[in-house]
Amino acid sequence: MRLLCAAMLLSALGMGEALAEDNGERLFQIFERTCAMKPVSGEALDAQARSLGYIHQDGPVAPDDLKRDPDDINFWKLSDQGSNFAIDAYFGGPRAHYQVSCSVHADNVDPAAFIERLKRETTLPDPQTKSDPETGKLTYAWTAEADGGKDRLEVAAFRNGRVLVAFSYDVIAR
Repeated sequence: MRLLCAAMLLSALGMGEALAEDNGERLFQIFERTCAMKPVSGEALDAQARSLGYIHQDGPVAPDDLKRDPDDINFWKLSDQGSNFAIDAYFGGPRAHYQVSCSVHADNVDPAAFIERLKRETTLPDPQTKSDPETGKLTYAWTAEADGGKDRLEVAAFRNGRVLVAFSYDVIAR
């Protein structure tokens, strides 16, 4: 009887619906088609994001100026989703060796299922995990050597069902 009452209460609060609308699959696909492709400029990421229906928050992205060091922050969102499924990226550092930090976040994501999907679909080893007792945020992190630099993937899961996937990597001029 208690289980039935708890299920009815969760449904009344809308929590049952949030679990039924798990956006983990969609978050994985968006990440895979944007940040995971390691774009080297805002212009390159803009093309990938626009192909998925995203719009840049500040209008058209300026072409990458190869004569200056990158120091650019970009934000994209889906016009019909508000801040859900937002993408942001920072390109910064000396042109010869700069870093990109690209992330996608979404609400209504089951973090355990999302992490299992990452393990299943990639060759990632087991992640390093840490939790923040004050905020309830659980973070999974992977670091790997890649092309003379480091790649770092971090998945942060929040109590409210929001998951942030952040990918940082080095771009080295050849």
